[in-house]
Amino acid sequence: MSEGSMDRKTQGSWDDLKEDSIGGEESIRVAVRVRPFNAREAARGCKCCVEMSGQKTTLLGLSDRNGDGRKEFTFDHCYWSHDRSSPDFASQEQVFSDLGRFALNNAFSGYNVCLFAYGQTGSGKSFSMVGNPDDKGIVPRVASELFEFIDSKRDDHIAFEVVTSMIEIYKEQIRDLLNDKKQGGRGGEELKVREHPKSGPYVAGLTALTATSYSEIERQLEMGNRNKSIASTHMNDVSSRAHTIFSIKFCQTQLQHLGGESGLARETKKVSHINLVDLAGSERQTSKQLSASEQQRFKEGIAINKSLSALANCIFALYKQSQSGNKEKVHVPYRDSQLTWLLKESLGGNAKTIMLAAISPADINFEESLSTLQYASRAKRIKTNAIVNEDTNDRIIRELRAEIERLRKEVAGQQPAQSVQSAADEEVQRLRAQLLESQRMIEEMSLHWQEQLREQKKPQVAGLSVSGKGLSIDDQTCPHLVNLNEDPLMTECLVYFLAPGQTIVGSDVNEDDDAKISWIELVGQTIAPHHCAFDNSDSHVYIEPIMGAVTFVNGRRISERTLLRQGNRIVVGSSHIFRFNDPMEAARVRKERDEYLLQHPNEIAMAPAVIDWTYATDELKAMSSQEGDTRARALSPLASPSKTSVSSTATFDSQATTMEHSDILSQSKTRKDIPHSEVGSGSG
Repeated sequence: MSEGSMDRKTQGSWDDLKEDSIGGEESIRVAVRVRPFNAREAARGCKCCVEMSGQKTTLLGLSDRNGDGRKEFTFDHCYWSHDRSSPDFASQEQVFSDLGRFALNNAFSGYNVCLFAYGQTGSGKSFSMVGNPDDKGIVPRVASELFEFIDSKRDDHIAFEVVTSMIEIYKEQIRDLLNDKKQGGRGGEELKVREHPKSGPYVAGLTALTATSYSEIERQLEMGNRNKSIASTHMNDVSSRAHTIFSIKFCQTQLQHLGGESGLARETKKVSHINLVDLAGSERQTSKQLSASEQQRFKEGIAINKSLSALANCIFALYKQSQSGNKEKVHVPYRDSQLTWLLKESLGGNAKTIMLAAISPADINFEESLSTLQYASRAKRIKTNAIVNEDTNDRIIRELRAEIERLRKEVAGQQPAQSVQSAADEEVQRLRAQLLESQRMIEEMSLHWQEQLREQKKPQVAGLSVSGKGLSIDDQTCPHLVNLNEDPLMTECLVYFLAPGQTIVGSDVNEDDDAKISWIELVGQTIAPHHCAFDNSDSHVYIEPIMGAVTFVNGRRISERTLLRQGNRIVVGSSHIFRFNDPMEAARVRKERDEYLLQHPNEIAMAPAVIDWTYATDELKAMSSQEGDTRARALSPLASPSKTSVSSTATFDSQATTMEHSDILSQSKTRKDIPHSEVGSGSG
């Protein structure tokens, strides 16, 4: 099995959580990883200045005040990834096994978790966190095994919800990486950090996407990584110029029966927040004359170093506080930076925190590596006090049940006097009444939560999400249909996403027919119950009429499976006209066009045609005119169906052909009657 394989099954059972990985107050867990030489270091003939043995990391410098050049540090984990031929080589799988599973185990138990990578630019932070397609890092592996856990626990008494978001902090401005058209995206308004009195800091107006499988999270990561701020610097060709935070909100809702003859049950809920942070790397600044692009990198470096300095100040203040045994009141300057404000709970509050320090093995980076290790050594002494994130009513119920059991044991064991026993029984009855009242409150709160969840998912059924400025597209790589209307204001108001697999279009689609089939419901006299089917597979989308239902592509009526291309016009029945959009194909065409124009500078780029309702109807008329009498006879409502045709199909065929000339080919017919309620795409 390859080191980067995501098909590996989880070793052991998720039930076997390690006891030492769960707990309350504990220090931040710190790991150090050293990477191989990069091309620049190898070209300069650098020597390795790092040694690792067990939990000890040693830096080999030229000299220090004591006369020797050795700097020793002790951490929870030390990963030797410098030489693949070494028997101690630490792969991506080993790093995830120690750090990623520790984070997941605590998240499954209801704790908040934060894992952040720190180090100079080019030290291997992004590789450890994200990796590459052949050797995936911590973030995609955490997402994959999260859904493995969900699949292993899914039954009638427990439900899971996974909600993701992704931001970057670029020059102290927060950007939403999962929706760059939304406020906070590039060119938009800056998103603001707010602080909730109980849950702590959060980003207001941030896009939150619900994920039901690892493939959905994978697409979200691809979208976020495309929008990240990356540039070439003197020390790293693909340097991250901003801090990136990928957040997963993991909710577990379980129905527990209280037992006894009452038949009562209660719903318990645990919510965990998993923050996976890839910090931008610090880099030496130069005082030489800079070009325009170098000045931009210089300003970015200043902002990065400022936020990392604020993080260092917070860690030092928390270190002093832990050294004093919390007896001395130490001010922690969380609000000096957007980064430290968002990581407030992770650094000194309610979270299990893991720090991965990435260092370079080259002797020319000795000072940066030493600074990183000193930074990590201080962080290791910080203590956090994580608690299980459960509903207040759940805690009250648990405490009440424990109190009832205690009172029952006291009454049964001591055989007290009648007056004392009566008082105890009264107390038990009072607690029982309080328990039932709490149960009623939980049922009301659960109902309210379920209604909110349904409302939240309504626009997402159509592939959209709610933002501060209306509806916005979540997945900008998924093929989809947009409506065309004679009224320009009604054009492109409806979006139908074509999810991987099969999507059925019709007037009477039963979404319970097959959970793996998506559906689009259209209304009209010429729309059959099952009219046509879209098949999204192998990066291509095909359309096929069902039992001869009237369907046109680019003005031609089709009768068999047809491949769709970017911009194709589709007419379903007689009153529904769409344009097919494939963002991936469109991007590829634009790239090829730009490359061609670069190679042929004398060529004049033609403006693309505007594909609107007029374009589609004119095309349909032109094709009808070309086909002449044969076409007219084929479309005639008097044409009798074949004996093998199904009666329902013949009926809709006849209705469609009757209305084709009057509704589609006639410019005088207005089409403002398509209601917004026709948006009905979603998973069946």
